[in-house]
Amino acid sequence: MHRFGCILRLLLLRGGLAALQAGPSSLERLSSLVGRSTANQLARYADLLLDWNSKINVISRKDTEDVLEKHILPCVAVPLAAQFEEGETVLDVGTGGGLPGLVSAICAPQAHFTLLDSRGKKILVVSEIA
Repeated sequence: MHRFGCILRLLLLRGGLAALQAGPSSLERLSSLVGRSTANQLARYADLLLDWNSKINVISRKDTEDVLEKHILPCVAVPLAAQFEEGETVLDVGTGGGLPGLVSAICAPQAHFTLLDSRGKKILVVSEIA
């Protein structure tokens, strides 16, 4: 699959996600996009991310009010647009707290993800959450 096509689909999908912002809760929107089980896994990831963020600054503290809405939901666009294939290898450089790498790994378990970051504390968080 050509990655430039994925980028175009990602941009289109992001517009679609923005249109979803009015209405159902973030978890309900996630469920409609990736299914209930995956949405629950993403909600658990969001809880763990917030817990770690209280100890180590992983995401901006001013952006912790609605992690599902502000961080997780936009990251879901990546695996939906890319449609990762079985056994495909994906590299997330500068993953921070696992965005979008861990979100993509949860949504596309058939692919293999490697998450890199120059800050050891962020890799510690990602390793503990994964």
